[in-house]
Amino acid sequence: MMQIVVHDVGHGACASIRFPNGKLLMFDCGAGGDEGFSPGACYWNQTIDMLTLQNLDHDHVEGICSLVGNVSICGLFSNPSIGVKEFDALKTSGSSPALNLVRDVIAAFGPTVGISEIDLGGARVTWCWLNYGDAGISTTNDLSVVAVVEYGQFKIVFGGDLEKLGWQLLMLNPDIRRVISDANIFVASHHGRDSGRNEEAMGAMRPDVVIFSDKRRRYETQNTNSWYRRRTKGIVDRSGTENIFDPKLRHVLTTRRDGTLTINVNQFGRYVVYPGRASEPKTDSMLEFEKILALLDPICA
Repeated sequence: MMQIVVHDVGHGACASIRFPNGKLLMFDCGAGGDEGFSPGACYWNQTIDMLTLQNLDHDHVEGICSLVGNVSICGLFSNPSIGVKEFDALKTSGSSPALNLVRDVIAAFGPTVGISEIDLGGARVTWCWLNYGDAGISTTNDLSVVAVVEYGQFKIVFGGDLEKLGWQLLMLNPDIRRVISDANIFVASHHGRDSGRNEEAMGAMRPDVVIFSDKRRRYETQNTNSWYRRRTKGIVDRSGTENIFDPKLRHVLTTRRDGTLTINVNQFGRYVVYPGRASEPKTDSMLEFEKILALLDPICA
């Protein structure tokens, strides 16, 4: 089994994947959220085989200081075209202890460290990015790394903070279109906000469900649920389904509503999503109901 955890960090990002052979990869290391999540505390004394920094903004790296002090990190992947010179050019408006540490790591080791082939127990990770300066790209968001994880027939795409121009340029590459195509889950770029939407990318992915990693709504740019809903297939919502032949569907899951999301994926690509804020406690009959649904379609338990 492969287990994905999308942590509730408020406006930010941190996700981990435990692969079938026990390897652990982390995608961004944001911190915060309602319960003050810290990746260093959550993964204390564990080994992270690869940390991917998808976006080099504070909300995606806020927890790196505690992470470095409490876990072993074997490898790092960030946009390979961003060295110290490019990093400094991107961060002229200010910094933070977390960003200073990221800069120190890039200065000492470069933007990628220990990226030799990792055995992930039958799964694989593909990273996609634009190079600094290509087509005039010089913004942190559009230099985000898109990460695609595949296990059997299952595929999840982590969009980082990529915005519209970045997506448009990536979609010119047929290899990238192929890599993201037919995804089951899309962790929406730029926290699901308006600037991260792209029709071509969503058309290529055609995901079952989209996940927003974001804090509570405060801005009009966060009101994108209906746009994403129309472009997803939906998964069965166990908590709202009473009749198995007339299931209620969820199209958009959010950390602001659902809390931390755990996704269990078996070797056949079947998956179940467990929200951290369940609407009601599970009973034995509900668990049996989940087993039945899992044979038919992906579900939100």
